[in-house]
Amino acid sequence: MGTMNLNFEGINQLGYVVKNAAETAEKYQSLFGANPAVVFESEVTNAREGLDGKAIPSYRVRFALVTLGELQLEFIQVLEGAPRLYTDFLDRCGEGLHHVGINVPDLHAAVDATLVTGFTVLWSGQIFSVPFAYLDTQDQLGTILELIEVRPPKPLGA
Repeated sequence: MGTMNLNFEGINQLGYVVKNAAETAEKYQSLFGANPAVVFESEVTNAREGLDGKAIPSYRVRFALVTLGELQLEFIQVLEGAPRLYTDFLDRCGEGLHHVGINVPDLHAAVDATLVTGFTVLWSGQIFSVPFAYLDTQDQLGTILELIEVRPPKPLGA
């Protein structure tokens, strides 16, 4: 694959898979003097392998988010179920950087742009109605690329 430019605005998130999300986030928060982490849990019930592929059994995860300037650090801990995307990573690599996240205004348009480059969708779904897709960019980037649909808020009355 040759040189490419997807014209994304930049990296918004570093996503880590860890054994204890809150504890890890607290270490980062303390080290960097960030605001306390936002910690929450979610059951993921509509994830799929590929963009429109096979349904993945539901799973429950804990997220801890630490914000450093414009960058969000996301710590993911599997609580129930066995989502292979996370559990395989832990088994193979231990705790660590799992993906690099990029905010996009339209997930499907962004995915279409990346498919032209030869990337494939590993996993897609929604967390709290926020659509996302993990792309297989391991060979090119050494990690997974996550596209996260973040729409700007609508003006009042729109």
